Amino acid sequence: MFKRHVIGLVISAFVSIIIFNFIDPEAAVVLKEKLMDSQVQTMRNWGAPEESVAAVVEEFEKQDNMYSIGNVLQSILFQIIGFSIVGLIASLIIKRNPETAE
Repeated sequence: MFKRHVIGLVISAFVSIIIFNFIDPEAAVVLKEKLMDSQVQTMRNWGAPEESVAAVVEEFEKQDNMYSIGNVLQSILFQIIGFSIVGLIASLIIKRNPETAE
């Protein structure tokens, strides 16, 4: 089961790298702008101070391409680690409380 998830992550990452770095690099810029607008709107809806909103906008503007090869590979690594931790915790819970078949 774990192999399927890793294969899916790798395929998704490969497609993202191809699309956003070679086929349509402008799409990455548009997605970044949409994500920033969404984040700002969410922060304002929650009543965040404008200084915090400005700081988030500044951080977004500093970032390079979110879909660069390095960023995508880093994302894969974090996702695999996260999924592994969740899986280990779930297996510990299941192992601790085995169902008795009577």
